[in-house]
Amino acid sequence: MSDYSIRSVPQQSRSQERVDSILGTAADLFTEVGYEAATTNAIAERAGISIGTLYRYFADKDAILRALAARYHREEQALFDQVFTDDVGYLPLPVLLDRLIDPFLDLYCGCPVYAHILLGTDVSADIAAASQEIEQEVIERLADIMQKVAPQIDARQARLTAVICKSAVKSLISLRSSSNDEDFRVQITSEIKQMLLAYLEKVLDETESQERHRTPRGKARTGRRR
Repeated sequence: MSDYSIRSVPQQSRSQERVDSILGTAADLFTEVGYEAATTNAIAERAGISIGTLYRYFADKDAILRALAARYHREEQALFDQVFTDDVGYLPLPVLLDRLIDPFLDLYCGCPVYAHILLGTDVSADIAAASQEIEQEVIERLADIMQKVAPQIDARQARLTAVICKSAVKSLISLRSSSNDEDFRVQITSEIKQMLLAYLEKVLDETESQERHRTPRGKARTGRRR
């Protein structure tokens, strides 16, 4: 998703600062009162600019949300490249879960409006489509990791495992976003990580057991450290 929603692309640092201020103000307002209740007049007033200045850059409220979504998708893609590296498939499972979950939680906690973009039912069709495309990329990368973790696992099981793990983390983001109680958020994060750990260990145990039955006695088998 590109920033096609911006009417006038900033050419000077002052204009870029103004666009950043509009987006930051809108993100805060969408988080505080909800996307439906927020208005362009309220965004302009809080940002300390005239409504005409806001309309110079954005045609309407949806254009602002699309620009926020474009920024979110860029940040998430950059995070993918940092997190999904070749070594992740060789980490112990608890370390692997921390490596894959914590950075994304930091992203959503640092900018709560991103959770709305990911989870919201009132976003436009293009935002929903872009989010779905990124979710599919997450699934494919997770499936690839699963096959590094357990080379004996077939592609169908790897993808199913990836879908379940991604769905659990999406539920975690939803639960964290719905509460301001930090202790509850910490507990929920811990519980879902433990749930995923138990699930992944079960998947690995089952696939290793199936591999043992298929492997002739005495033939070396690959394994991983838990």
